[in-house]
Amino acid sequence: MSEIRANRTGPLPTEKIIICVDVDSDAGLILAENNKVKRLHLFQQFLNMFVRIKLKMNPNTEFSIWLLTEETTVFMEFTDDIKEVVNRINEISIQGSFKSYDFGSFFHTLDNACPNIKAKTLEESENTIYRTIFWYTRDAVVPTWDTKEAIVEIESIYPFFFFDIIHFSPTSKKDKNYNKKRAQAIFDEFQLSNQQVTLSILQSGIPTFSTTCMTLLANPLQRSVDEYKRMIIDLDKPIEV
Repeated sequence: MSEIRANRTGPLPTEKIIICVDVDSDAGLILAENNKVKRLHLFQQFLNMFVRIKLKMNPNTEFSIWLLTEETTVFMEFTDDIKEVVNRINEISIQGSFKSYDFGSFFHTLDNACPNIKAKTLEESENTIYRTIFWYTRDAVVPTWDTKEAIVEIESIYPFFFFDIIHFSPTSKKDKNYNKKRAQAIFDEFQLSNQQVTLSILQSGIPTFSTTCMTLLANPLQRSVDEYKRMIIDLDKPIEV
């Protein structure tokens, strides 16, 4: 991917952005003890701002919304219609308490929903890159997959696909280390094996969340390889807002 960045000239490719939203009951928890903002509500606020800014930056940007329950399902297909995107974002709600999540189902859905996802050149991909913002909020459910070998090295399978993971963890010291380890167990191997994957673990603070989300506005090809490293935001105390 560094070679693609080095050889790229001209306008940036159009982005097709897949927004994955965890609709487990943990998404209804408050972000931190010093505020009463629920995780899902905060993420919806971010998404409303994010899609508006991205469409101003490039009106050809398209969005699709997928929901995470026990598996991955398509909630809204790709569109650049801002009204439809915003309406669908605001319609997202908690679907229940789920005891499992099949991470492999994301990649099965990806292959079915994105016909040219495995394109090897920008010409084959019609000058389009795919990108996922994967928001996972469960504190105790470890995703599983039956295609581990296939997804550990996505760069060779999906050259123009980027994956940004945002994982919320609780703010209490009693649970923090336990859940931090679980979050690492969930995503570390996946992230550390791929230059196209970022991981943010958020434990408290709206400003911290906002700063992390602002980094997602840039087209992935504008990021250096060094920026695609594991980013852990681990705060011992909630940030006052």
